[in-house]
Amino acid sequence: MRERWQKFMGQGDDFGDQYQRPGGQWSTKPGDEWQQYMDYYLMGSGAFSSGVILDFEGRTLATSYDIQVTEKEGYLLGALVDEPENLGTRSVRIGGNEYANLGHEVRTLYGSNGFNGFLAAKSRTALVACLYVEGQPRSDASNVLEKFVDFLVKKGL
Repeated sequence: MRERWQKFMGQGDDFGDQYQRPGGQWSTKPGDEWQQYMDYYLMGSGAFSSGVILDFEGRTLATSYDIQVTEKEGYLLGALVDEPENLGTRSVRIGGNEYANLGHEVRTLYGSNGFNGFLAAKSRTALVACLYVEGQPRSDASNVLEKFVDFLVKKGL
């Protein structure tokens, strides 16, 4: 898994059409695509502790096993990514945890909760939010998320 992820980081567009689940089974079922991206490329990168991919209404398209984001949390997060100028002193709830110290760079929203943090960015059809914990540099996590969102945009997603 690590080799394929490193190839993705180097070239930016090699995702392939198949995904190997733990245990060695391959999946190409329609609808599995978002979960494949989450498991294999976002969580497989080692840059995040958990993550979620949402539609623009806040509904979950894919998630890591350890986070649940409500539709309200997802919708509000998406609204802030759309209009970062409205951040002010707001905080964001993701998976029941509150994150403050919000800021943004180009298309990415970020915040922290102590030494833990989150990053969120939108593609054409989805909002990707990932959490990282102490010891995982935000710059590394941001680089992975930006390349992933670039890939989604190239695919028209």
